[in-house]
Amino acid sequence: MTKRTFDRQGLEEKFQGAVLLGDVFRQAESQIQSLGEIICRFSVNGLALTEEDELKFSNFALQEVEILEIESESPDRLLSEVIENWVTSLPGLIEKSDRLSQTLRQEGIENHVGQFVEIVDSCQFLVESLISLRTLCQAYPSVDSGKWKENETLSAKAIQQALVCFESKDFVLLADVLEYDLGHGLQSWLEALRELREHVRQTPYSVG
Repeated sequence: MTKRTFDRQGLEEKFQGAVLLGDVFRQAESQIQSLGEIICRFSVNGLALTEEDELKFSNFALQEVEILEIESESPDRLLSEVIENWVTSLPGLIEKSDRLSQTLRQEGIENHVGQFVEIVDSCQFLVESLISLRTLCQAYPSVDSGKWKENETLSAKAIQQALVCFESKDFVLLADVLEYDLGHGLQSWLEALRELREHVRQTPYSVG
């Protein structure tokens, strides 16, 4: 990971003509891409920005920025790291979902709300991460397949169904959703990511 740090003077020198932070974001994207890298994160005054935050901060005047940090990485390394992280962590997430399902049937939700929230948060992060991943590596056959997009839809639907069951206190159905719908979706992702990992290893990614 490459990190570039700019104070206010450095921003004005590097991104000439920029008035708003959004101007800097756009120039930085173009400059970093010309170097064969992809921006992973912007941090403003010590605050790491999400994509949603970037939209909000785009209208900030450059004078309001004390420090801007830009983290970037080569696409092939970024892909490999993201894929490997999920391939490593998904089996544990599948096990947690299955274990909570069994616990709900035996004990109910009491004392296990935190586990449920953790699983849902992890699954939502997974879907968001993999949607971004699909955009990044459309050249790979496994990502272009209808199955990949179907997994996105089914996973999002399973997460929503789990939340509805929780809110309506239908914990019997919630146990089924965790074990079957969500569990099946996570297993499908694990298989798809293992396949993608092989494609990435065999075919290096190139920008443009």
